[in-house]
Amino acid sequence: MANQLALLNEPAIKAQDWIVAQFTTELPKPHGKESGNKQIGEALKTIFPTEKEESWLKRARRILGEIAVGLSDSELETYLTEFEFLLDGWIDEFEKQLFDNRTLREVLREG
Repeated sequence: MANQLALLNEPAIKAQDWIVAQFTTELPKPHGKESGNKQIGEALKTIFPTEKEESWLKRARRILGEIAVGLSDSELETYLTEFEFLLDGWIDEFEKQLFDNRTLREVLREG
């Protein structure tokens, strides 16, 4: 709630930022189910990208330097997503080697 009030006090607040903030605030989960507000918030984030998501591409361009100059935003996002998928797979395989064919997430759930 404090985050939402802080957003309203900003002079250059965009309506879309305020709407996204309304639905991304963590609410108590009713009876162990995921809140509908969280799902709505995720949908709104895809419609109205926030500065954090835009900076993801800017940061990638800064890190990659000249390699990323000729790539469009959608191409760069595709490459980053594919690379993230590969990294997740490699990390899962490594964790399975360490923890008797279980990932770290599976080990922590049992603990």
